[in-house]
Amino acid sequence: MYYSRDVESFGTGLKRITVACKNVGITVKFELLKKGFAVVFYRPSEQVVTTKIRPNVVRNVVRNEMEEAVLSTIAKNPAVTAAQIAVILSKSNRTIQRYLNSLQKKKVIRRVGSTKRGYWEITNNNKDRVIEV
Repeated sequence: MYYSRDVESFGTGLKRITVACKNVGITVKFELLKKGFAVVFYRPSEQVVTTKIRPNVVRNVVRNEMEEAVLSTIAKNPAVTAAQIAVILSKSNRTIQRYLNSLQKKKVIRRVGSTKRGYWEITNNNKDRVIEV
């Protein structure tokens, strides 16, 4: 493959994977199997937030860095649209919509009003006592 110029160099892929993962803070592990090997990537730990929503009722909300970025953008400008969030965070519209849906499902945010003239509201459930675990 090297001599046909289909690959750049001999056996540098695993080293490049290790360096790239180290640069972004992701743990990678190579496992030797009977019939080959496996590359295991470990995601950075997600933020677990415990929110007290009613007396004696506590729910855990897991939010990743991207959801936090979307939430921060909404906090700065509640009237922001999904398309504007996508531009601000340099992500696709579909990706941002997926995170908005996730935050709505977790009852962290809700949409008030119409699609064009509405705004995002960060729910009181999220503003109550928030404790990182």
